[in-house]
Amino acid sequence: VDLLIHNAGINAVGHFAHMEWPPQQMVLAVNLVAPLLLTRGLLAANHLNAGGTVVCISSLSRFVGYPGAAVYAASKDGLASYARSLSVALAGQNINVLTVYPGPTRTAHARRYSPDNSREARRMAPAELAQRIVAAVEKRQRTLIPGAGNQLFAVAGHLVPRVTERVMKRAILDKVQG
Repeated sequence: VDLLIHNAGINAVGHFAHMEWPPQQMVLAVNLVAPLLLTRGLLAANHLNAGGTVVCISSLSRFVGYPGAAVYAASKDGLASYARSLSVALAGQNINVLTVYPGPTRTAHARRYSPDNSREARRMAPAELAQRIVAAVEKRQRTLIPGAGNQLFAVAGHLVPRVTERVMKRAILDKVQG
């Protein structure tokens, strides 16, 4: 295998304390456990080729949180931490690990779980995101935050976390809770 892309992502939206556990457990299984098991299996069987790349699609929530989808955020953050550790472990085998932190993307997933689709046009088109990922793979990057707006929001999440937390709470959690 020259290129492995962990792109799966499901969500369960609502206030963490009021949601049933089985849907949240499924989010963890699909978004975090499955990529770990798949990568482990391929590595154990020596099926990841030198010069190849493992791509882990995380989330911008890594930098700003995702109130109303805490388990989704935790699963994608866990995947990012795994990718960082894997990158170090595989460096001697010439296998690159790229972690992608996309922000809002024009997908059915975003439309389903976004309480307000009025900003659909501002979301990145999947084709544009794919082109940026391909370019990052070709350059053997380790990290990609696609789009200037997403990069700015990620930096803001570190520099002024309370501001981004309020923005995310108003944009998502308050609308989900109605």
